[in-house]
Amino acid sequence: MSKKITSDKVKNQKGISVRINKNVTQKSNIILQNANKKKFGRKIKLDDLLEICLDRITEDDIKMLQNKSIRPDERKEIMRQKYIDIYGEISKAKFTEFMMSAEYISFLKDHFIESENRLAKVG
Repeated sequence: MSKKITSDKVKNQKGISVRINKNVTQKSNIILQNANKKKFGRKIKLDDLLEICLDRITEDDIKMLQNKSIRPDERKEIMRQKYIDIYGEISKAKFTEFMMSAEYISFLKDHFIESENRLAKVG
């Protein structure tokens, strides 16, 4: 019964709290100050700005965000899995050793640098 009450409370709210990075807050405040330099009309709020922005997000933007969210240890595991697909099984320790070799540079050039460049162009 308490779950229903909680969900009813959420449905009746006009808005919710969202944590926003300080940089994003500063950027949005500058945009809103500029947008509100007008003689007529109601005050433009962050909600209005976000609604426009959210409607303009593309699949390429989503891919870029997904790529940016990958942590270094996950990126290393992705490269190790790619190595396994091409050359066969290798332990994490052996792959770390491989990363210190000159052969690793050519592995990156052949299999990662081109795809990273494509992702960078998207972002």
